[in-house]
Amino acid sequence: MNNTNKVITYAFNYEHNFLLKAFKGHLGTHLQNKFNNYCQRFGNGETAFIWLYMALSNDNKETLERFIINQKF
Repeated sequence: MNNTNKVITYAFNYEHNFLLKAFKGHLGTHLQNKFNNYCQRFGNGETAFIWLYMALSNDNKETLERFIINQKF
């Protein structure tokens, strides 16, 4: 599975509090809260994931991508 497919697959199969695991400290908490707000706004986690991903800086996108690529699924 290539990296793009892994990220998209993860968007539909993410684990609970994944942002707290991918990002440490305040940033992880901030991004998890942002994701939770998107979930409430859109009513589903898949759309929330895409909106959050697109809102990330390039550095944070790379961090999340590395985290996802290293997950086993």
